[in-house]
Amino acid sequence: MSDGCPLAGRLWIPEDPDDHPAPAIFEYIPYRKNDYYAVHNQSMHAYFAGRGYVSARVDLRGSGDSDSILENEYVPLEQSDGIEVIRWLAAEPWCSAKVVMIGISGGVSMDCRLPPPRRRELGAVVSICSTDDRYADDVQLELTDEETARPPFAQLGTPQTASDAARSSGNST
Repeated sequence: MSDGCPLAGRLWIPEDPDDHPAPAIFEYIPYRKNDYYAVHNQSMHAYFAGRGYVSARVDLRGSGDSDSILENEYVPLEQSDGIEVIRWLAAEPWCSAKVVMIGISGGVSMDCRLPPPRRRELGAVVSICSTDDRYADDVQLELTDEETARPPFAQLGTPQTASDAARSSGNST
């Protein structure tokens, strides 16, 4: 990145990239590319490359093999990193200057948060298993005590651990 922080990624490039620049399919998610998702990443991105597309899979800053610390989700720095990667992909000689983002769950949530005026290289976003209502569907909400005292959270009561719940019900663990 322009601030010197390296992001980890992997490219799948089709045959004859110099003679036939191709659109890039870009996956930018916090789900680490080299663990549980490695087999899925390989099959999906190799499939795209085998059909003439450049395919890129990048770990968010602070996740997987990328440097830094993942401080929260959907922070502005992740957005600027995503824009920077899109622009880098579009400028490469093996790319046709068009990028499509693909994402599942939190990944597509990040894709859709990139500011529209600054993503002219981005031709489309392919959404897989995502939400159009983050407030209702995203379980990673960070709420202050003041926010949890207001509806709709007030009716949930005070959070308890499993052992607290067992003690209050008369069962012991």
